[in-house]
Amino acid sequence: MTNAEVITREESLQQAIETTDAEVTVVAPNFETLQALGRLNDPDWGDHVRILTTPQPLKRLRHEFTTATRIAEISSRNDVTIRTIEDQDGTLQPLVLTESQVTTVLLSGMESVPTLRTSAVPVLENVRETVASLWKSAQTADISTPPYSRVMKTVGENFDESFETDVQTMLSTAMGSRAMSDGLDEVHAFLLLAARNRAQYRELTKWAERIQIGSPARFSTRKKELENAGLLTTEKIERETVGRPRQRLLLTDQDLQDAPLNELVATAQAVL
Repeated sequence: MTNAEVITREESLQQAIETTDAEVTVVAPNFETLQALGRLNDPDWGDHVRILTTPQPLKRLRHEFTTATRIAEISSRNDVTIRTIEDQDGTLQPLVLTESQVTTVLLSGMESVPTLRTSAVPVLENVRETVASLWKSAQTADISTPPYSRVMKTVGENFDESFETDVQTMLSTAMGSRAMSDGLDEVHAFLLLAARNRAQYRELTKWAERIQIGSPARFSTRKKELENAGLLTTEKIERETVGRPRQRLLLTDQDLQDAPLNELVATAQAVL
């Protein structure tokens, strides 16, 4: 039986994934399919999830922190293996393969995409053989990004509620995705959010290194970039005990301190 319909990528992927309790293979040769995976509403994955993609979307994923944390979240909650394979002739199509069904999501820039779903045995066998061959020749990959839940849990443990709210907004909205794919990386973003909430620089870098968001050296480089751009400054925090003085991060423009978060993001993007 074959069904065709026009639905969103998320709906197509979610429906396909929730048809089985066994292994699920997601073939995702474009970044939009990976984004859609990351936006799924807590799907009921099978026992094992395999994600097969080409190198370019995975490379882009590593530079798009919001989506990467969501894919890492899937990995943290499930038995997930990610592999990459070259697709120089462009024949690889987005699909979800389960034990009883194959769902093809056609490549498209539109929000809603044509979807073909079939449980026909000859088609299933052919797709299963093709995917098995591709999987065998693919290379194991890792996105090296902390899961969304770990980011939020540790932010709540180490910083105040307003900073936690800003981080949640940045990582949970389209604004955050656009920000981190258009001029800002995650280190820029966390520095700006920390400055907006007057957080200590040392505490921020210790936290970020501990959960593998970025090294102190990388934070230092990005901090200088924001300072040179006139967006960020610091003030010394006097200590009663002996030791290096601490720094509190501040936004240079005090009007941005209480401005909506999207205004801060837009200003930073324009300057950088």
